[in-house]
Amino acid sequence: MGIVRRGPGPRSITAAAVGAPNSGKSSLVNRLVGADLAVVCPKPQTTRNAVSLVLPEGGGETVLVDTPGLFRSNREFDKRLAQQAVDGARGARLLLAFLDPTAPLAPQLSALSALHARGGLPTEAWAVLTKADRTGPLPGGLLRDVALAAKEALPSLDPGRVFPTSARTGEGARELLRALREAAPPGGGRFGPGSLSDKPERFFAAEYVREQLFRSLDEELPYECAVVVDLFREGGRGGGPRATKIAATVLVSKASQRAIVVGSGGRLIKAVGARARKRIEAMVGGRVALSLHVKVSPGWRRNNRILESVGLPRAEDSNRVWRKRCPAG
Repeated sequence: MGIVRRGPGPRSITAAAVGAPNSGKSSLVNRLVGADLAVVCPKPQTTRNAVSLVLPEGGGETVLVDTPGLFRSNREFDKRLAQQAVDGARGARLLLAFLDPTAPLAPQLSALSALHARGGLPTEAWAVLTKADRTGPLPGGLLRDVALAAKEALPSLDPGRVFPTSARTGEGARELLRALREAAPPGGGRFGPGSLSDKPERFFAAEYVREQLFRSLDEELPYECAVVVDLFREGGRGGGPRATKIAATVLVSKASQRAIVVGSGGRLIKAVGARARKRIEAMVGGRVALSLHVKVSPGWRRNNRILESVGLPRAEDSNRVWRKRCPAG
């Protein structure tokens, strides 16, 4: 039998993107995986769920976990968002601590410090500086100072691992991805062949509707909306005759909010549906028939059943939002 040259074998790593709201996590994660999957909007706190995006390679994989922005709040809904970030971080081998140099660093470092206080995090973290297209090349001394400040907030951070990046131009993305692959330990991937995410298409359909609501509505109203998919029936792929049929409900808290979301003559919700449908068609690779219904659901942000249905289970520090009925007597 002849000598066989053996390759290095598959290598896999999971890295969680964590940081303050609007630090550029979702945009850069999309750039790294080469697919426009995570929802992106200029408004802060667009991401609500921890979502794993998969980059398969040679039997292994690089998994990037996009997480909600870190911020402190005592509201039940916000605690559940924070828990998503914590859970996403705890399930990773490596943390990517995102910092936006164009915004004040103190609150961003405070958010990382609060995450560290939750415990159970990976033992290694790197700093990812975003929006390099706006800052230009940063002096080495400044990069070192930022890294050391980040290490004070997040002790697991390696101050020698700082990656200036830009989601818009792609600057630094290839270098970061190469470093992740080099840091990956031996092992096969945990996702199946062809998998792009740990979430089903049904989840992304709701996300793309919500993304368009964020882009279409002003001020606080987008944060008062949730999207629940009531029906997702797969159709023909690749231009097949049957369309994928999706029916979804947009939840709002007040009748006045419903009037705004629907719009005069239904124009706003129709525009939201049309733009979301294009996103979903690109995802499923075929035609989509999307119907949206806007429903008033007072207090949905405190309703355990609804929060569970949109992927936000109770947090470790959740408020008491329901009680079991005591038997009469």
